[in-house]
Amino acid sequence: MDQSKETAKPHRPRKAGRKAEKRKKADNEGKPEEPKRKNPKAFSIQNATKLNRSFRRAQDVKTKKHHIPVVDRTPEVPPPIVVAIVGPPKTGKTTLMKAIIQNYVKQKITSIKGPVTFISGKNKRLTLIECANDLTAMMDVAKIADIVLLLIDANFGFEMETFEFLNICQMNGFPKVIGVLTHIDTIKLMRDVKKKKTELKLRLWKEVYQGAKLFHLSKVVYGEYQRMEVRNLCRFISNKKLRPLIWKNTHSYVVADRMEDITNPEEVRVNPDGERTVAVFGYVRGINLKQRSNVHIPGVGDFPLHDVSFLPDPCPLSSNPGKKRRTLGLRERIVYAPMSGVGGIVYDKDAVYVDVNEGASNQRRRANEEEEQEEKEMMAGIMTLQETMDEKLANSALRVLKDSKPITHEAKKMIEMPMEEAVEDGGRVRRKAVFDTEIEVEGSEDDDEMESEDDEEMESEDDEEMESDDDEDEEGEEEEEDEDEEFDLERGLNWKVNLAQKAKQSFIERQSSTRNLQALVYGSQQKTQETSKNEEKDDDEGDLEAGMFKIKDVEFSNLKSGKNDQDERSKEVITDVPLYDWSTDDQAHAHIADCFVTGEWKEGEDAQKLLEQDDVLYGDFEDLEAKGAHEEEENEDSDDEEEEEAKPEIRQEKQTKKDREAIAMQKRLEKKLKMKEMFDRNYDLDKSGKLVDKGEVSVFDEMKSNLSEQARVNREEFDDMDDHTRVQFEGFRSGMYVRAEIKSIPADFVKNFDANYPLILGGLQPTETGMGFIKVRVKRHRWFSRIMKTSDPITLSVGWRRFQTRPIYFMEDHNMRQRYLKYTPEQTHCMALFYGPFTPQATGFAGVQTIGSNEKNFRIALTGTILDSDCSSKIVKKLKLIGYPYKIQKNTCFIKKMFNSSLEVAKFEGAAIKTVSGIRGQVKKAVPAGSAIGGGPGCFRATFEDKCKMSDTIFLRMWMDVTMPTYCATVNNYLLPEKDSWVGEKTVGQIRFENKTKPVVNENSLYRPIERPTGRQFTGLVVSRALQKELPYKSKPKYEKPKALGKQSKLMKKAVILSPEERNRNKLLSALGMMTKNKTKEKKEKRKASKLAHEKVLAKQQAEEMRTHKDTKKRLYKALNKSGANKGRDNE
Repeated sequence: MDQSKETAKPHRPRKAGRKAEKRKKADNEGKPEEPKRKNPKAFSIQNATKLNRSFRRAQDVKTKKHHIPVVDRTPEVPPPIVVAIVGPPKTGKTTLMKAIIQNYVKQKITSIKGPVTFISGKNKRLTLIECANDLTAMMDVAKIADIVLLLIDANFGFEMETFEFLNICQMNGFPKVIGVLTHIDTIKLMRDVKKKKTELKLRLWKEVYQGAKLFHLSKVVYGEYQRMEVRNLCRFISNKKLRPLIWKNTHSYVVADRMEDITNPEEVRVNPDGERTVAVFGYVRGINLKQRSNVHIPGVGDFPLHDVSFLPDPCPLSSNPGKKRRTLGLRERIVYAPMSGVGGIVYDKDAVYVDVNEGASNQRRRANEEEEQEEKEMMAGIMTLQETMDEKLANSALRVLKDSKPITHEAKKMIEMPMEEAVEDGGRVRRKAVFDTEIEVEGSEDDDEMESEDDEEMESEDDEEMESDDDEDEEGEEEEEDEDEEFDLERGLNWKVNLAQKAKQSFIERQSSTRNLQALVYGSQQKTQETSKNEEKDDDEGDLEAGMFKIKDVEFSNLKSGKNDQDERSKEVITDVPLYDWSTDDQAHAHIADCFVTGEWKEGEDAQKLLEQDDVLYGDFEDLEAKGAHEEEENEDSDDEEEEEAKPEIRQEKQTKKDREAIAMQKRLEKKLKMKEMFDRNYDLDKSGKLVDKGEVSVFDEMKSNLSEQARVNREEFDDMDDHTRVQFEGFRSGMYVRAEIKSIPADFVKNFDANYPLILGGLQPTETGMGFIKVRVKRHRWFSRIMKTSDPITLSVGWRRFQTRPIYFMEDHNMRQRYLKYTPEQTHCMALFYGPFTPQATGFAGVQTIGSNEKNFRIALTGTILDSDCSSKIVKKLKLIGYPYKIQKNTCFIKKMFNSSLEVAKFEGAAIKTVSGIRGQVKKAVPAGSAIGGGPGCFRATFEDKCKMSDTIFLRMWMDVTMPTYCATVNNYLLPEKDSWVGEKTVGQIRFENKTKPVVNENSLYRPIERPTGRQFTGLVVSRALQKELPYKSKPKYEKPKALGKQSKLMKKAVILSPEERNRNKLLSALGMMTKNKTKEKKEKRKASKLAHEKVLAKQQAEEMRTHKDTKKRLYKALNKSGANKGRDNE
């Protein structure tokens, strides 16, 4: 193809964003501003209906976005966002994960194991986790994921694993789900591709929400997805807004990116299967993690935290976020994946591990060869030693660097070594370095200036690198690395100048420097002044009370900030002024005594009066730091004369009373303006100083503002503390990288640890460590093939835990009776009670019968919600006792075989009983042993409404308490080599299926047709012949004789065999009859249709006549009214 005919891609300038605004500002620079439009009618509302419709739609959209406000606990440096890549096998999860990592950090990772953390923006980090195709891994990932990339094979469609994961997410709090279609290139026809995309999109919308995002990865080239498609997906991930989920917002947890076995090797050698001690590293998420709290490791069990300490962040954000840049520099694209062998430096509590780059193998080889050569030379010199040690030391020379000039014994005088002095301090001997001469440090400032200049040069180069485009190819990166190496070589030539003198000065500085304890404890005067200035600039003032903290009024606190450094110092500033003798000054003694609590308080210093003033000014809130400011402002007028006496040089010589009143009025006016400005800043102005027009504030906005204010107060309360002090108060806050040490871990966990399964330390609240009966509301999943049976073992995923239990299903009747159910209902909810660990109310859970992957059908058996913990429910089931009468005396009957002892009879005295024929009765008392009535133990006397018969069967309907099973087994599948091979209790059906046995048939348990009479069966009425003679004819019984059979009936009983001719004749007649019948039917239908049409015409005519008649009546009545009115006027 001719290159001259090719057209370049047209440039499309940005229409929105920072660049577009910058270009627009540059274009409008120098141009006069457009005059304001003064004609209000030209820009008024044109269509009120359209405006009303658009306003209503805008309000509907705004209302749909409303969620229940939640306190934002996100810290200033949030933890990395967890992005989980979920999908069935062979859908491209690993390929997509590598593509996302390469898009952000420009680095390829060959083998990925465990989480991968990297910096994705100026103030955002991501942690990628690949979810294994295992039900337990799906349960764990659904609880920690913030964003889920749901991979779908476009050629195959949705698989059961996808729907199972979505149902688990619904129970644990739904994260942000993004669908990703892969394997699109395997579909040949384009129309099929379009149809498949639409079909999968609509199905995803039904499962997630209407309008869920679905990305398409069209094809794979050389094992990688298209760069632009991956970039669009990454951009959408970075801009996704997250809402804190309830479970994550109330629990702390750590997603481990590294685990180490720190057990003593000797103990492991002696007892290989003994308990281990492990150290888990990761970022704290959720709420603050307390020291010595309990955690649950899914798949292992509950453990207390032995020790927790925070470490430096291995993947820190940019150190200078104030730089104006659009992209990250290459040096800031950090990736940390210790389980995959990526990350460079790994920090431990007592060690630092450095992963050396494999590309530097040649340098290491050369360094090793040089070291071996030096060792050989040293050994040869020792073997051929001919001088004593003193002579050797005297003639020795010191070479600081390899190519530098050696320092001989003559140059030793240049460096003055310190003297050693032994000092006893607290029972131990400490060696102190003492110098004879005074030290003058002059070159340090020059060196600092040199370093600051070098740092500025490095920062300028970093800025240039950060402004480079994201999609730089590899050649450009190599050129930048070469430039950096040349820059380092140039710097290396400068620092070699005057090396000996610099070494001497640095050594003297280190030995002679002493710390200023006053500056360490209280800070320097300059620093306090700077902080006070910064506090004056702070606009975030107020006197609100939120939660457990108070928002201090900065306006009042700044008035006292100038005195803080002088009032709180433990040292006195000693000057050359001669000291005053205070022992003879009685007035000073009285003044000092008045400074204590027992002294007399002024009106502006009395605490009670100040509190009353604060209540008047600020309502119910208490301002603890404004005492000084109020005191100065209230006593300002009263102290005017004292100030004038104290400053006679400012006061005029002659001042009239009118002038003094004018000055006092001016001061009062300034005071009022100052108070008004403070009020406006606290209540009517926002942080930028603009007036806020509140108007009518909705309850939602008010609650949201209160929660945001509470979150701001919580963040600012401990900002002035260092991390070590802050951890003691609030624990390890979210976003900190911690090292958690756990003891008593089973050895199988360490031996069978698999990095492909997520390791989570889920924090437990103090109320979640106990065990008891849990009341829940459950429903069988609509896709599960079977209904659930009571007391069958089922595995539940509740909170962080997974355990197997045996639930009892029941329903609550209208009288609050909890009625036992043998099976779950088909389509409705029911209640359940099981034994397990305590869990907060309104926590969702999912249940499965097996966690293995060999199940072909849908595995989520039921879903539900926690209603109550540690509840004592009384579940009853229906029981029917059967007895038989053995003696009857009128309405009294003695019954046997219903009870086994007189004690059971005594328990059921007064109970209602009933016979099969419907006669009601009541249990009276047991028959005493040895009675003449007899019957044996368990017999009793009962009374009925009517006389029973010996053939009757008596029933007693009752409710019996159900015994609750106390079974709960933790699913510790992470202790096994194969994580999906854990098997707990099995149902009886599973055991029979595995053993290929049939259930034992009990004949008494089989259902049989029961035929019972509907009442008493009485014999028919027999009338004697003598009585029949006396009865009238109509009352006499009639006995009719059977009629004799006629000829036709006799012929019908005989078989008639037709000849072929007769059969043909009959066929013809039947055909003619059918034709006649069809014609008759058609005529009837036509007649019916014509009748309907005629009825429609008649109805139309009738309606027209009615309308005409109605109009005629109206005209007639109008005429009559007019004539009546005229007659009335004539009569008047």
